[in-house]
Amino acid sequence: MPDIRISIIIPVYNSAPYLRECLDSILRQDMGAYEVICVDDASTDGSLEILSSYAARDARFRVISQSHGGPGTARNRGIREAQGKYVYFMDSDDYLIAKDALSFMAGAMETDSLDILYFGTELLFENEKMRELRSMEIPWFHRSREYGFYEKGQELFRDFIHHLDFVCNVWLQCVRRKFLEENHIEYPALRECEDEVYTVQTMLSAGRVRHVDRALYMRRVHPGSIMTDVFRFKNFHDGTVSWRRMLELLQEDDFSPAAREAVLTHLVRRYKEIRRQYEDLPPEEQAELSALPEEEKACVRMFLHLSPCVQKMEASFLFPYHLFHPHERVVLYGAGSVGREFYAQASRMGYVDIVGLVDRKASEMKGGLRVQPVRELLNMEYDSILIAVRDRAVADGIMHTLEDMGIDRKRIRWDGESYLVQDFYRNFYFKCLGRLQAPLSGEKSDL
Repeated sequence: MPDIRISIIIPVYNSAPYLRECLDSILRQDMGAYEVICVDDASTDGSLEILSSYAARDARFRVISQSHGGPGTARNRGIREAQGKYVYFMDSDDYLIAKDALSFMAGAMETDSLDILYFGTELLFENEKMRELRSMEIPWFHRSREYGFYEKGQELFRDFIHHLDFVCNVWLQCVRRKFLEENHIEYPALRECEDEVYTVQTMLSAGRVRHVDRALYMRRVHPGSIMTDVFRFKNFHDGTVSWRRMLELLQEDDFSPAAREAVLTHLVRRYKEIRRQYEDLPPEEQAELSALPEEEKACVRMFLHLSPCVQKMEASFLFPYHLFHPHERVVLYGAGSVGREFYAQASRMGYVDIVGLVDRKASEMKGGLRVQPVRELLNMEYDSILIAVRDRAVADGIMHTLEDMGIDRKRIRWDGESYLVQDFYRNFYFKCLGRLQAPLSGEKSDL
């Protein structure tokens, strides 16, 4: 088929009541240079027969059958089969609103040479009862304003996160196919949250992107849709896998500090949601954790034990717990922003015992906390001194001062390259991930 501008990829699983409306909305488009790749995910309700009838009438429709693997595996199969310049994902129970939806996507992509175009949706509730039950989801899909053009996707991601406008659904974006291939981007094989990992990864990897405030897509909300399913342990489990995949994205070195901060902010928000969903599960659902394979069980337990770490991720600086043994007596050197944050965190967590705070400029801190002169170190009982400044040159000067006072260099600790939250994950956590995970195979964790 020559000159295919858009490949429309549709995972299909038991959506016979809505499937024709979905496919007919494509046939009504004012642009004909497209292909429709329908991946039937082992439907049992006649969906495959409907797909076959459309393919028999129109050569632009192709049908692929696979064993039941979920929407992520179906979309990956569609990407491998796609021939269009651009790729657009639809769900089989939804439809395109505007007759010019596809031509609008292709035109915008070509005008600005985009990697990704983002746009809007409307929601169609199947009945009033469904509207009452799911009305809280309406704001999830509507962004507060039009964001326009960005040279880098990570900059748009930063602004989406900052304004609480991040929407991960893949049917709200059109992507350049070569971009996916060049960056080796695929969906994880999950039933839940697979589009979240995909969307975050594509936004962080993309070059030129644009967001327009126009609704091109109708999202149908009905009892059989995934987003209206009763939350189960398997949903929680997929959420933890998705969360870990997004955390792993921070290992990349070419993100701006603002983008890294946005990823961490999103991870904190999602962790709280997923953790809360687990706590709301009935005991018999939570008990399914014990049936997981040992390696996966350890990963889920690690996730559940991460609450203190996630709380610390909300701060600008992260106390370097990796430098100390539990209940070590520590004196903080430095009463600036780093030292104050370290004091607050360490006092709250109780992992080490903060026995003093010294600085060249002794003064009272907020809350009546006393900052003592450096010379008072000679009168204190402690195990180690933590230099709470990030600059290496300044830290080296402090170390020389302390050594001149007769303090053993082995008792002085500094790791300024891990003090910022994002630096901790890049420079320490990921490098030591295997060692950090080891204790988590048991019931308890120091995390």
